[in-house]
Amino acid sequence: MKNKKSHYNLSVLKNTIFIQIIFIFLIINVFNLYAQEDEIVRMFTSRISHDLIPDFDDSYGIAFRDLNDDLKPDLYVVRFRNLNRLFINKGTHRPFEDRTIESGLGGNLMVQGIKNLELGAASGDLNNDGLPDMAIAGWGESTQLLLQRPGLKFEDITARSGIALPLDGNGAFWADVNLDGNLDLFITDEHHPNRLFMGDGRGLLTDHSLDWGLKDDQVSQSASFADIDADGFPDLYVCNWFAPDNFYRNIAGRTFQKQNLSIPHLTDSLNSDGITFGDIDNDGDLDFLVTDREGNSKLYRNDTPAKSADWKFTDITDSAHIIIPYPAYGSVIADFNNDGLQDIWVSEEQPSKRFTRKNIHL
Repeated sequence: MKNKKSHYNLSVLKNTIFIQIIFIFLIINVFNLYAQEDEIVRMFTSRISHDLIPDFDDSYGIAFRDLNDDLKPDLYVVRFRNLNRLFINKGTHRPFEDRTIESGLGGNLMVQGIKNLELGAASGDLNNDGLPDMAIAGWGESTQLLLQRPGLKFEDITARSGIALPLDGNGAFWADVNLDGNLDLFITDEHHPNRLFMGDGRGLLTDHSLDWGLKDDQVSQSASFADIDADGFPDLYVCNWFAPDNFYRNIAGRTFQKQNLSIPHLTDSLNSDGITFGDIDNDGDLDFLVTDREGNSKLYRNDTPAKSADWKFTDITDSAHIIIPYPAYGSVIADFNNDGLQDIWVSEEQPSKRFTRKNIHL
């Protein structure tokens, strides 16, 4: 009898342990399920960082513009081989809100080498509906054109936009080059000729690179539009590697004409990375700063008379005490301290530098 009771108790104990093991297993799986669901929810809903902007690396191109019409500039970041990020500005001293996934601006995540290399971004209203759209420049199949729809949703219209792929795009730049009220798109290309696409105001682009004199094949990196001679038409500067840069005058909205000027970045191959225009001396015309990989970044003063075809620029880098001895990638000319004077910020391989206008000798 005692042996039977012991055997019965042992069986009950085994069953109890088995039930407990099953219960624990179920609990763990339930928690895992909730954890997975929570991770999915966090991915597809708005996320707010404890910092103003989350810290991340691997970023190359940015677009800084009010995308949701709340009068606060938002930030879109293009990353080399990772998820692009859209951060919505929530106001002073409040963290930016990550709206990447739900916006459709995550970018091309195919793990296929150079096919998913994204390098630049530019925002502009391509179809004149009042909503800023987005162009992403990348290699292979990564160049994209996305129209913004209501609710901060972006639709990929690349296949029907008129942009012929593949492109090895390094940068995208908007301007109305013929002043017809519709934005046009210029893309610099690493391995192919650069492209100028003319917009029709409804979302369709047509390649007019050749007849506008811009189909150059010079490993172009960055570019910028600016009205240099105050004739109302945007001119164009293009940064090149392994060749001198190109500076084009817009001839009355009909074509671009390359300018032959005796300034270092237009006569020598200095591996230029970036170009920024700004009125550094407050005289009403646009000067510019070119950053390069050779440690020869230069600040050029615009001495061109208004509406003159005779362009003149002076290298004032040394006299202005602008010292940028390391490889530099990009720059900004803006009034950072609200004193009414333009300052300079430079991104270089050493810690980035800021030159305040009070310390720039002009």
